[in-house]
Amino acid sequence: MGLHVLGKNYCLEEKFDLILMILINSGEIPSTIENNVSKFGINEKEQSENIKEYLMNIIEKLSSFVEINKNIVKKISKELETEYDLTQEDHYLMIEWIGNLLNRMDNSMEMSNIIHALEGGYIEPGLGGDPIRSPHIFPTGRNSFGFDPRLIPNTTAYRRGGEIAEKLIQNYKKENNKWPETVSVVLWAFETMKTGGETVGQIFNYLGVRAVKNKSIWTTELEVIPLEELNHPRINVITTICGIFRDTFPYILDLINQAVELVVDLDEPLEQNYVKKSAVELREQNAENPEARVFGPPPGKYNTNLTDIISAGQWENEKELIDDYLNNMSYAYMRNQKVKRSVKTFSENIRKINLMSQIRDSSEYHVTDLDHYYEFTGGLARTYEELSGKKANIYIADTSSKKIKVDTIEKSIKEGAITRTLNPRWIKGLLVHKYHGGQKIAEKVENILGLAATTHSVDNWIWDKSYEQYFENEEIREALIENNRFAMMDIIKNMLQADQRGYWDALEEKIDNLKKLFLELENWVEMTY
Repeated sequence: MGLHVLGKNYCLEEKFDLILMILINSGEIPSTIENNVSKFGINEKEQSENIKEYLMNIIEKLSSFVEINKNIVKKISKELETEYDLTQEDHYLMIEWIGNLLNRMDNSMEMSNIIHALEGGYIEPGLGGDPIRSPHIFPTGRNSFGFDPRLIPNTTAYRRGGEIAEKLIQNYKKENNKWPETVSVVLWAFETMKTGGETVGQIFNYLGVRAVKNKSIWTTELEVIPLEELNHPRINVITTICGIFRDTFPYILDLINQAVELVVDLDEPLEQNYVKKSAVELREQNAENPEARVFGPPPGKYNTNLTDIISAGQWENEKELIDDYLNNMSYAYMRNQKVKRSVKTFSENIRKINLMSQIRDSSEYHVTDLDHYYEFTGGLARTYEELSGKKANIYIADTSSKKIKVDTIEKSIKEGAITRTLNPRWIKGLLVHKYHGGQKIAEKVENILGLAATTHSVDNWIWDKSYEQYFENEEIREALIENNRFAMMDIIKNMLQADQRGYWDALEEKIDNLKKLFLELENWVEMTY
């Protein structure tokens, strides 16, 4: 809980919690360790509960030694052999791996390397990422790097992306008795770096193409998968990108466009190739660049202005949000880095979308934690609603653990609110950090406002509960005011906006209380500054 403090090592309890989450959730631990964990239960819930005592036993025993060597590992594994249903070899492998991880956690190089960097020294490179998903990032404090973009998508990401696509398509078919013809994905650079290209794998599955490395591991080629081998027709997929993805992955942009070109003119019936069907319809409408399927901000720009508009709070109605999204995201990115503004093509493609999805790749962030979720997925959803007159089907694919979970945006917002924004333990954890803790809390409340404005998927009880936690809970209210009065004022402003804009059906008494507290805080600001 709370923010990371530079150079501060984990305490024993934090090590236990972190390693437990790694063992249960990470898909990047050795297969031998994963196999041993599976012996503690038939599912993740059982494994998590049953392995706690065993894990704490190991951590406490290892922590009693200044230095860990093979003899110590053998000694501990022999002591544990009679207590748990694992062989001595299993114990040895578990203890050795946990001991190595503890050692890397304890040997953070953050402070020393910052000083060394300021002195002009060389900082050893190291892989960056989510510590739970990718425990090999320890020790922290190295010069982080991501990957080689030529390896995207890697084999695991291609498989997991395909699994996401299949889940979404089959769920839609089950609920609607027909296949989705057009879908959309949001493609971010950092998600691609951390997952190895899960969203790219998802796109290829929709289109019915296979990524292969026939010549070398450094070059990716595409093969068309015959219709008879697919579980679904070829789905028309609209990809929206951010500017960082454009600058980091021009090679992947070309690969996606190549995949579209491979399937758009295949000699296949339109009812089995929705990419081709969409292109035919766009040509008939004289749309510019009818084969364009990747859209993003103009060259030199990295996103929209939606987050600034929401934050300023001066927008009159949601039409302003829609206009800004279309104005900034209507640039078609085609082969050989050709870019052209294509408003009609983008708008017509949006109008036809049957389901939207985005990947949540890290346990560090939920959809309520980052403003870019409402900016990109929310902005697209609200634009779709305006153009089609229908409510968008939005899904979040949580790939932060071994088991992929696909939820509606409503469920994802609810989960983010309950586990973080409205969680007293989470709130108090942030308030340990003077000023910045309050600032982070205020940002989360603003994100909920942004999600309400763009997805119309924030339930009224979330706002009621926010009022209860931040204002009726005297302990949290006073701690937040003490931590950062300006953050408390921002929270009040955003909650008043939620009421004024119709996202929160608040009791008049609550609104009066919010206004009264805001005036008190404003008076303090005027007297102090």
